[in-house]
Amino acid sequence: DSPDFEIKLVITQPDKPIGRKQKLRQPPVKILAEKYGLKIEQPDTLKNFNIQIDSELGVAVQYGLLIPKYILETPKHGIINIHPSLLSKYRGASPIQSAILHGDTQTGVTIMKMDEGLDTGPILLQKQVKIEPNETYTTLAQKLAKIASGVLTEAIHGYVSGQIKPQAQDSSLATNCREFKREDGQIDWSQSAMEIYNQWRAFQPLPGVFTEAIFGKKNIKIKILKMRPPAVPDVILSETKDPSPFIKLNKKTLGAMAGDGQIILIDELQPEGKKAMKAEAFINGYLR
Repeated sequence: DSPDFEIKLVITQPDKPIGRKQKLRQPPVKILAEKYGLKIEQPDTLKNFNIQIDSELGVAVQYGLLIPKYILETPKHGIINIHPSLLSKYRGASPIQSAILHGDTQTGVTIMKMDEGLDTGPILLQKQVKIEPNETYTTLAQKLAKIASGVLTEAIHGYVSGQIKPQAQDSSLATNCREFKREDGQIDWSQSAMEIYNQWRAFQPLPGVFTEAIFGKKNIKIKILKMRPPAVPDVILSETKDPSPFIKLNKKTLGAMAGDGQIILIDELQPEGKKAMKAEAFINGYLR
């Protein structure tokens, strides 16, 4: 919406087949670009891709494909990147999830000039953001996105005018984070309650968290869809006789015992092969 910029080209990933019918779904960036009548390219790879425009600056965010050096050098002022952490902390694929998983209380947005490394380029501008105690990946990502748009505009003006000079990162302080997979969501109940709660917060909605529990002689995989912060209950009504972390606190309240003796409160679950259910329905079906 800024009158200061003319967007000459939008590059986003190709439409991808989704679901059982493999229906093609357009990337959200493409949908927005088409709304504003912008030129769009969707290459499968940027290798040997020729950008045939004369541009001052490029902006990249969560693109997901390697950007070759010759493209980084195509715009007059190079390409800058929006990264959702306070670099050089959490370089890599999962900076928001990693900050929550490790129990950080602060994160932020970094605008950096891209180089050939993985989030190693010099910093133009940073904005620090508080991580609220009950914030999940979804809510924090949305908050950072809103902040990033304002920080980006400020950084572009300052960088192109020469008022902001790129500052090299201190690589000795760098931490790298990887892409998380489904198996990373398995809960280790020997961990503290807060570590487990942070794992759930970080992995919402994907890859999600799950546990395995034996009921009767059957081992069941159970997704934990909603949980609350750790608590020390006044009374434990009953514990299951099966090898299970679940505890019935009252007729409607379900908990699970963590390694530090605290109780995780669980509001919604999904046993394998079943629909999602509230704690009360799970108690009636599994913990009677």
